[in-house]
Amino acid sequence: MISFKVGPTGGAVATVIYAIPPMILMTILGLQKVLPEVVEAGKMSGCTRFQTLRHVYIPSARTEILVGVNQVIMFAFFMVIIAAFIGTQDLGQELQRTLAGTNLGANFVLGLCVSLMALSFDLIIMKWASIRKQQLGLET
Repeated sequence: MISFKVGPTGGAVATVIYAIPPMILMTILGLQKVLPEVVEAGKMSGCTRFQTLRHVYIPSARTEILVGVNQVIMFAFFMVIIAAFIGTQDLGQELQRTLAGTNLGANFVLGLCVSLMALSFDLIIMKWASIRKQQLGLET
């Protein structure tokens, strides 16, 4: 982070570096869980490698990929709060500034807003994943 100095750019780079590994991990795990029979059916249908990825692997691993997206959002929220301590100007800075004060009401409201944003993203993504599974007929 030294090459980006302390500030918004350094905070953004730190957030990306911190939040991307869970997405990579969950995507790899999801792609590895695809049943060989499903892949074989795609190959027998005449799919190219790209078509197999697009029409077989990714739809079969959709739940794990969406869990990865969920984790990226959660990790980014955590890092935004942590990045406030290195001097970025964002929601985390506002949270740090309010927590340093003695206004309990403002502290509560700001903390509640951050928590509700994270919870909302989590619920929306998971609901979308379950609806999509039902549409595809993958849920029993």
